[in-house]
Amino acid sequence: MERDLREVERVSDLPTFENFIRLAAARTGQELNLSALANDVGVTQQTVRRWLNALQIGFLVTTLPPHFANYRKRPRLHFLDTGLACYLLGIRDAGTLERHPLRGSVFESFVVAELVKHFTAVRRDAPLYHWRDATGHEIDVLIDAGDRLIPVEAKSGSTIAATACDTINWWTSLPENPNRGGVIVHGGDRSFDFKGVRVLPWFIGG
Repeated sequence: MERDLREVERVSDLPTFENFIRLAAARTGQELNLSALANDVGVTQQTVRRWLNALQIGFLVTTLPPHFANYRKRPRLHFLDTGLACYLLGIRDAGTLERHPLRGSVFESFVVAELVKHFTAVRRDAPLYHWRDATGHEIDVLIDAGDRLIPVEAKSGSTIAATACDTINWWTSLPENPNRGGVIVHGGDRSFDFKGVRVLPWFIGG
């Protein structure tokens, strides 16, 4: 990966670039603040933008833009290779991931990666967005299906809490929102309907 990215970007300061990748991995599943990331790495925003572009060219990361109705928000960064993200975060086994504070973010990025792979397989650009309002309500992923928006929430737990559907149901209850229903992808192995939301397991075929 380092060799390929050096060829794309002609990276000369490899230690700084490696630090950038690790710091970027720590932001997977989160809104991307270029200024903060550049300050942490110790490079310019322009350099961070170029390096992120190289990661996107290598299909290692993607960014979900805010939905157009939410355009003032920042994009959300996702590592498409969550195994690589875990390696960069020092997560070497399932037990460590289970206890890691970024477990939920890694799982969310896994769900995004699977959606991106699905749309790539049918030769379509992934119509994926994220949504967040000023009060902190947020939807992990919005799929633009053309005639409607499908909200998707990623929950890493193997069971679904009673409040798991609250954000989706709040979003669909907004007066200006004609969309109904939604999907929760969870870390369990069951498929079922819950409070008007479809709950699906993390693996295909569940």
